[in-house]
Amino acid sequence: MAQAMSGVMSVAGHGDGRPVKAGVPMADIGCALFATYAALAAYIGRLNTGLGQYIDASLFDSALAFSIWDASEYWGTGKTPVALRTTNRISAPYQAMQARDGWFVMDATNNKLWDALCRKISRENLLADERYKTIALRLANREVLIDELEKTFKQKDAETWVEELLAAGLPAGPILDYPCDFYSEHGKHRRMRMEIARCPTSASR
Repeated sequence: MAQAMSGVMSVAGHGDGRPVKAGVPMADIGCALFATYAALAAYIGRLNTGLGQYIDASLFDSALAFSIWDASEYWGTGKTPVALRTTNRISAPYQAMQARDGWFVMDATNNKLWDALCRKISRENLLADERYKTIALRLANREVLIDELEKTFKQKDAETWVEELLAAGLPAGPILDYPCDFYSEHGKHRRMRMEIARCPTSASR
């Protein structure tokens, strides 16, 4: 309910009118984190002043606080933010891209990365296209730009593109499910899955 009331659901999904909720409980987790920060800040304040503080944490406030780009767009332009699929609200291209066998994510949001991307995928013609000359123009023409890029990305598998783009210094990554997360090289390196010995129960003693 907090995602719905805070506006988060209004900017999630593909913009076809069907409400979409973030799969993770972002409002709940965010509220718990904000409450923890507040408690610690109040404790530090008490150590310095001897005075306590009243702490107020809200699911609605927490979800809305995460809407940094969306709220900034609204206050800066007066326009109501809408759902933009997997795209980035302030930069392009920066989103999930369709490859031959699935999807991957990539980022070429500044001029240096954009130049490197076009050369890496042999699409130098896009560098000469007036619609994509600047960051602002690439954002304004995002839909046609994505169509152009996917014409090339659909020629190879997602894993291949991720490997090639990373090798060229371009941000890219696979779209993994949770089993893949825990058993991936990155997940194992970060020790996101740990085996913990079970404490003996009183019955087994």
